[in-house]
Amino acid sequence: MKYLTIVAGLLCGSMWLAGCSCNPSPTGNGAATGSASTSTNTNPHGGGSGKPATQNDIDRFLAKKPSVTNPSPLVGQGANFQSSGQEYEVDPRFIVAIMAAETTYGTAKCHSTPVVQTHNAWNWFWCESNDTCGSDVCVHSPFDTWGSGIQTVSHFMRKNYINKGYTSVSLIASKYCTEGCGNWVPNVTASLQEMNGDPENLELKQ
Repeated sequence: MKYLTIVAGLLCGSMWLAGCSCNPSPTGNGAATGSASTSTNTNPHGGGSGKPATQNDIDRFLAKKPSVTNPSPLVGQGANFQSSGQEYEVDPRFIVAIMAAETTYGTAKCHSTPVVQTHNAWNWFWCESNDTCGSDVCVHSPFDTWGSGIQTVSHFMRKNYINKGYTSVSLIASKYCTEGCGNWVPNVTASLQEMNGDPENLELKQ
């Protein structure tokens, strides 16, 4: 898949398992339909520790999410999260946290399609940008591998969000969707803070 030619997908973070809906902003391309995160533990100190996450930190976290008995299929992708985060200067914990809100760490289904079949744990519907979605945005927005998905989402988070001043979870949410996304900010924030990330600054802290 030639994902390098993709125009950035506009995620909206609608939680279909929670019965929510979301209308994407008309200023972007794509849409998202994901599951609500099951993460409820937050960092009691609020902001992040200031220390960047290592690939082992990420893999250990995903091995417990959504539960120890049902770990994320992205366990082992810590190196890809870390390298893409460094390449695009985006906190990799944020890319993990989007997965939490959208597809419960990659364990959910997008419509009737298991996320493990599309490698699209972020519901990044890039088919919207070239009008190839047909009747199923999930099936028609696959990534070749988990790694290509991680790289694409990290790339366009930098290009279309952080570079344009959307540097916090709440600011990014304001561009992601226009309505029906009330759970997105708290779910992403909870997961991010559980990894000691800072929801107010999503740029990678070296």
